[in-house]
Amino acid sequence: MAVLTLWWGCSSDSDDASPDEKTPEESVFTPSEKPIWAIDWIWYDLTLPANWKDPDPFTYERAMELHVQLDEQFETFASEGDQMAAFMNGTCRGVSDINPNKEFMLYIQGNNEEIETLMEVKYYCSQLNQIFTIKNMPFIPESDEDDKSNIVLTMGDGSTKYPYQTEVVVTLPNDPDYKEIADDLVFIFVGDECRAICTSNELWPGFKGIVFSRQLGEMAEVRYYSAAKKGYYTMKELVKLNNALQVIPFKY
Repeated sequence: MAVLTLWWGCSSDSDDASPDEKTPEESVFTPSEKPIWAIDWIWYDLTLPANWKDPDPFTYERAMELHVQLDEQFETFASEGDQMAAFMNGTCRGVSDINPNKEFMLYIQGNNEEIETLMEVKYYCSQLNQIFTIKNMPFIPESDEDDKSNIVLTMGDGSTKYPYQTEVVVTLPNDPDYKEIADDLVFIFVGDECRAICTSNELWPGFKGIVFSRQLGEMAEVRYYSAAKKGYYTMKELVKLNNALQVIPFKY
């Protein structure tokens, strides 16, 4: 029969590890030029082209105009085949094709009893093969507001491919000055997919960005590119995304 022997004891300061022993590294360094990783926004599942139609103008009593712009990143994917539509109470209430300025002008129709009813605005992006849905926008007819409504659609809002978002702030040890890290970047990966590119700014410590997820609670890998070191560090410990504001201390 095998005998298991356990050794117990106490140690004093003189028994501490020798100075030659190194603390286990918590990240792996890879020499590299500045990475060109990017989020893959294309939705490869089948998405049929939008074929939304304007409603009969004689069906409804009231109307509102909605001017929708795309942010700078979204504009790079906009094309002639794009379309936007507003839906209320399960029916399409207004449709707009994209104009030469890469904007949409929606004329949304409804009835008096539907004032302040929440709508869904859907954007079909043909290049990305997906529909982005903005929810909880109230129906407010023109006579009840000073001007037409204006919104800016930000890249990723209401994405079919990435329905969950986590705002992250990645901090570095010793909180370096912004000037020291101005050319650095932090990338967040889930598996082999880049899900966020985080940048530094004088207004906040570390790096800030939005992580886009397919499921709740995904496990993410954090990579920090250092321009000064000419390479990137990959943190060994994975981080569970909480789909809310999350501070991630980077560990070397």
